[in-house]
Amino acid sequence: MIRELNDYLAKADIDWAICGGDAIDMFVGKQTRDHKDIDVAVFWDEREQLLTYLLQGNWRIFEPENGLLREVTNLQNDYRKKDNLWCILNSSSAYYIEKDHGDFYQITTSRKQQVSLDFIEFLFNDRDGNSFLYKRNHNIKLGNAILHDFNGIPFLAPEMVLLYKSVFTRYLDSSRPEDISMVNCYRHDFNMSLPLLTIEQKYWLKNALLVCYPDGHEWLTKY
Repeated sequence: MIRELNDYLAKADIDWAICGGDAIDMFVGKQTRDHKDIDVAVFWDEREQLLTYLLQGNWRIFEPENGLLREVTNLQNDYRKKDNLWCILNSSSAYYIEKDHGDFYQITTSRKQQVSLDFIEFLFNDRDGNSFLYKRNHNIKLGNAILHDFNGIPFLAPEMVLLYKSVFTRYLDSSRPEDISMVNCYRHDFNMSLPLLTIEQKYWLKNALLVCYPDGHEWLTKY
């Protein structure tokens, strides 16, 4: 599936990288857990180019907003209110798309693991030259943040992926099963990655965590 995605996005002529849990598995060199969907990091300055490419394909494109998703059907109604887009293949039977009102929809799925390229979530980021800027604090940046696996497929550097995942601490008191599952997945990703990080990667992540969590974070106790 990831190779299929690579072949598809190679024709879009943009910079992109697998992110999320799949990026951690690519860094580790094997699949270590199931993944509900596939996430792709892209850049705001290439949004129009990506949308033009996607709209030529067999996708329905949605932007989340206030608990619903608004459909994007052309460049003129690209709302740009959120930093992500959901793309669902027209032929997919894994997602139930129900109209709510206007251009807004509700989308549900019972699928626990993505096994075919019928869904892509694009996550938009800013950059400064060759530096990838952390969304929640642009003072935190990582140069040459896009790595490649042995097949040449790009993925986001694990230290940046883990920094995004570090926000799980806000869900520690939640009793919702989906929140508990997410916390466990993010802890798993950290534990799988930490022994393989270089000294430089560990140093970068530690300093980023200290900036983002001045009152402490459980991962800082692992160093």
